[in-house]
Amino acid sequence: MDSRYYLVGGDYPRCSVCRLPVCPWSQDILSQLDVAHRSLFPAVLTTQLALDRKCVTFLRPRTSGNSSSYLQSAVEEVHSEEWARRTIQYLSDCENYSRKVALVQSATAPSFSAPFRPLPLAQWFETVHSNDILSHLDEMKGVITSTYGRILKMDSTKKITKKLAGGIGDTAAWMTNIGNELGQVLNSVLTTAEGAGLEELCQGIVRRYQNAGEPEPEVIYVDRDCCSQSGVPAVLNLFRPWKCIVRLDIFHFMRRFNCGLTTEHHPLYGTFCSKLSSCIFEWDQEDVKELKAAKRGEWKNSHGGQAPTEAQLTTSISPGELAKHCRRRTRGAEEIRAMISRLLESVWELTDTTGLRLVNPDSMHHVWEMQQKHLECIQDPPHVDLYTKTGTLQKGGRVLNVLRCGRGSSSLESFHRHQCAFIPGWRCNAMHTQMYMLEGASRWNMSRAKEAVSVVGASTIRTFDVRLMSHLNNMSQRVLGCPLMPEFTPPGKPTDERIAVEYLLAQSNRGDQLIGDHSGMPEVPSEEPEDYSGFDATVCHAADLRAGDSDPPVAVMEAQVTSQVGDTGPKSPDVEVSEEEEDDTAIPSTSGQCDSRGVLGWEAVDALATYLVGLNRTITALSSQEEANIVQLYMALHAMDKVPSKYSQRVKKKSLPGPWRASRKRSGSAPGQQAAERLFMTHGQAAQDPEVHRVCECVCLRLFKEFKQARNRPKDTRGKTLPIPQSIVMVYSHLKQLLEDSRAVLGQTNLVLVPINTTTVSSWLLRRQKRVDRDMLLQGTALPNQLYLAKEPLPEVRELPAAPAQHGHEAMEFEEPENKEGEAFIRKRISNRCPLPTPPPLSYSAFPIYPPAPQFAFSHLGSYPPFPSYPQSLTVPQSTQFMPPPQFQPPPQFQPPPQFQPPPQFQAPPQLQPPPQLQPPPRFQAPLEFQEPPQFQPTDKLPPQTCHLTQPRQRTWRRQKAAKEDEERAARGEPPRKRLAKDIYHYICKHCGLSKNKTTGHTQLKGRWYCPASGLSVAQWKENVQGDL
Repeated sequence: MDSRYYLVGGDYPRCSVCRLPVCPWSQDILSQLDVAHRSLFPAVLTTQLALDRKCVTFLRPRTSGNSSSYLQSAVEEVHSEEWARRTIQYLSDCENYSRKVALVQSATAPSFSAPFRPLPLAQWFETVHSNDILSHLDEMKGVITSTYGRILKMDSTKKITKKLAGGIGDTAAWMTNIGNELGQVLNSVLTTAEGAGLEELCQGIVRRYQNAGEPEPEVIYVDRDCCSQSGVPAVLNLFRPWKCIVRLDIFHFMRRFNCGLTTEHHPLYGTFCSKLSSCIFEWDQEDVKELKAAKRGEWKNSHGGQAPTEAQLTTSISPGELAKHCRRRTRGAEEIRAMISRLLESVWELTDTTGLRLVNPDSMHHVWEMQQKHLECIQDPPHVDLYTKTGTLQKGGRVLNVLRCGRGSSSLESFHRHQCAFIPGWRCNAMHTQMYMLEGASRWNMSRAKEAVSVVGASTIRTFDVRLMSHLNNMSQRVLGCPLMPEFTPPGKPTDERIAVEYLLAQSNRGDQLIGDHSGMPEVPSEEPEDYSGFDATVCHAADLRAGDSDPPVAVMEAQVTSQVGDTGPKSPDVEVSEEEEDDTAIPSTSGQCDSRGVLGWEAVDALATYLVGLNRTITALSSQEEANIVQLYMALHAMDKVPSKYSQRVKKKSLPGPWRASRKRSGSAPGQQAAERLFMTHGQAAQDPEVHRVCECVCLRLFKEFKQARNRPKDTRGKTLPIPQSIVMVYSHLKQLLEDSRAVLGQTNLVLVPINTTTVSSWLLRRQKRVDRDMLLQGTALPNQLYLAKEPLPEVRELPAAPAQHGHEAMEFEEPENKEGEAFIRKRISNRCPLPTPPPLSYSAFPIYPPAPQFAFSHLGSYPPFPSYPQSLTVPQSTQFMPPPQFQPPPQFQPPPQFQPPPQFQAPPQLQPPPQLQPPPRFQAPLEFQEPPQFQPTDKLPPQTCHLTQPRQRTWRRQKAAKEDEERAARGEPPRKRLAKDIYHYICKHCGLSKNKTTGHTQLKGRWYCPASGLSVAQWKENVQGDL
């Protein structure tokens, strides 16, 4: 991964019984090591290559775009850049060397012998990843089959079935998932059909609950089969013998009304869906009150302290904020029936500008008649807590609760989008689909389980290796007395439930496609959290229509329903304003002009924008009179419009968590970050929407009215009329330049036009046109209110548990060998090689022989060892020429000092005596007379060898096998097998009987061997051989 090659020193161990070599990096061999030593291996070894474990880690996340081809290209790019940098460094050194030795004629030319080594194909990366998944199959299955929940959700999708290829292509119809209230997945299967095809899936979930001793779930949300005429839903027949509540998902209930509409692209389609949601739900009054107070604080901070009106405050609340901070519940069945009927009567005759109706009368009559029986199925189950508090968020000076809702199957819809990204690319066969589904679902469940608990002292480690986390907790518990990952709970042992492709193949009796061919590859051993629940489409807009919409009374509604829905008096909870809010809420005024959002003071903004647009568009600077007029018009603006423009942060940098859960600042910008910012931000600023400042919006609006006629637009250099957005930007930029160059305007006012471009202007015009068309189409139509508040408070939210939930299943245990480092008994190896004859001891030496050094003995602390002395008469042998040094002699044994004993009292050390005068050995003296070394003795005079001849282990094994085979043939009465065997092989000399090697004096030349027993010297033998040839 870091572009450095590993120096792998591998060996091939042999079996002590059969003497056959085994793969040293196989799973059977590595599993004999303990976890600590096994983790020291940095790479995954294959037959000829090795892959860094970091690359395997990068292949594991099942996110969009992550594939083996992407990793292979990225790693190859890293290696290529590193190779180029090192090559440049090498060539630079060669160039410097050539320049320095230019005058030397014998200088060698530099050579380049380090070509780039291309990486293996992406298929090899994928094969290594597949082996890694196969080595953790039981752990992944255990994580999936150890998941439970009190609220279950079942939904199906067709997204995954389009990616199936190979033998399972076009064989699956649905991908069915069962989840819980935490967003985890209990099981995910591919099936040929819904209904009866899911019986094995549901019964497997039932057996899982029964074996673990878990209670039945409180409610099951489905998208179909929620009720029946017999009174027992069809889903409960699949989950027999459970008797829990079955509810229909409200999102699928609302989607069924699309069959009664003409098209989903109608301009009023969004309005209809939002109003349909408001007919089904009502919101908690206290939660909405807190959210409004927070939004009021935000409005004051962004508008110079001016309080908003109730209509402006409701308009500023987004559907996401409502779902995130407020609780809601379903209305009664009769109340929902009355409100939906009233909504359908209101939109029955609505059309767009072309006359296309929103509702198809015939289809909608049939849809509403069929869906009225499901109004009981969408009711919230009684005494079931649907909301859980996951944290808090500060907004507008208020602390708001962050809630997670367990109603419906919105979390499964979000999982379907992520599940489609589990498979990289467009097509995938059976085996890889199974592996991707197992790995993706297990990682998904572990992430959701970590977010579902609030453990004190939880670790920030991000890993999904169950075996690794289990060993970490076990060892830390034994050594430190506490687990380092308290939020982790080992999963249970995998059950016999079929998952993903296994379920599909079991339905067609084809389960052999999951066995992969890996014969060519060895086994491999193994600030606010991100919201994965997805957007809830059933949440209505807080103020999708005009701010002053009200509900006229309906005669067909009952009195009780009318009091809750149609009452527009001051006692209605959705328009009540508390005493605390009355002081901070602006009262709409009848005098003065308002903008499209209902904010006052538009007449002054319009006057200033009119004067700016009327300026001469050929000048490059303002005159003194024009500057005075602009300052005078600016002073007439409302205080809210005089506040300098505040731009929202496009990218939010999250604070890093420090000690004691306190945020800490970042250490600084990354290297080159400031240079990059200066490079890209030098030529301009990021464009803003015209609605950021009301003066900018009014200027654009004035220019838009002027440029509606093509003759008023500017032209380009070729004489072609520019489009409206580009014309607005061109004139707007000219006015912006005039104001920026005016010192009087900049010094006396805060008037600055924000930068815009054609994209932001086009988006602003499109939103404005949609709003105008919608308001025009809804003229005279009475629709229900957008936000209804419940009179009674909703149930309290659940808190996150302080510890992971404990289940009754048998936990998965990983038995690993103990660490026995240093306890191995090293046996002395017995070799069958013949020991070489030891030469006679030499009687000569070329170096002086010193007496052994005196041994130091420490008696006590107050005394010092004596100074070493050398004899005065030190004789040095002499020799006539240089001789090789004598053999190495081990040093004298070291005697350890006695244990320390403190003296009774301090004594001064005795006075050291001057050492005797030393006479160092002379550096060179006249050498002694030369002594001839012992003559070489012929081989025939050497003593006979008593050891066995050297024989390879392979030959010994073959001979033993042949002898055993002959015994078996003799037992059967058959003659022994005839074999061509030689008593003396070619590597045994026929003359002396010794091995043909250099240690015995043998040598070879052109296929002929020389033996010292021949009596010839090597030179004479070579002359004879060359003469014969």
